[in-house]
Amino acid sequence: ASHVNGDDDLAAETLEQLKKLRPDFGGFGEKDDTLVFAETGLAPRKLGDGASHSFFVYRRGKPIAENQVQVMNGAAPMQAYPMEDIYYQASTRGGREIDKILAGKAQFKATTGGVGSFLSDTSVALASGNSAFSANGEYGGAVAAVGVFSGVLLIVSSSTKPQADTRTWSSLPDTVHVLTLGAAGKPLALTAHFLKAGVAVEGEDKPIRCEVDANKKQLCLVRAH
Repeated sequence: ASHVNGDDDLAAETLEQLKKLRPDFGGFGEKDDTLVFAETGLAPRKLGDGASHSFFVYRRGKPIAENQVQVMNGAAPMQAYPMEDIYYQASTRGGREIDKILAGKAQFKATTGGVGSFLSDTSVALASGNSAFSANGEYGGAVAAVGVFSGVLLIVSSSTKPQADTRTWSSLPDTVHVLTLGAAGKPLALTAHFLKAGVAVEGEDKPIRCEVDANKKQLCLVRAH
């Protein structure tokens, strides 16, 4: 946005910050006036876990049918850059991997190394990430003895906790890919070709919707789902 607005200083400063996070990102061309967003995969999932499902954990959305995007403008495909892993954003805070969320508070895994994102894999091949979680002895209510009747000790739960809220923003993608190009203000007829780890996904290419603003700049969007 800073680039197309002519704010070169802010554009350079932001790009410098971006390269610290995505060092293999190639940047953009001086004449680029079009930004393409391509979304692949399904939203991260929140699953209830523990006794009475009192807390929730994050899992990657499934099935992930595609994780790469080629933008087609005529015959030559252009590889979109996988800019953000939405599951990584959901399941970490400040780079620390969340173990579970209980009563709205994140509890973190006791890991010594950094948490990796699948975006660091050059083949963009996803890991399964099927590690299990235990209840760790956390039960929904305290158990108390309330009396003796006919020689039988009656034990009941003194309180119950509501189940964790596992509603999700289901229209979010798994990954956001970006591509910039120069169109000189001309409307483009772009399509998206989806792949998984370099293998083409079955089905027809999807048209990419582009909108041109008053300054002849374009924002384009395509979603695999």
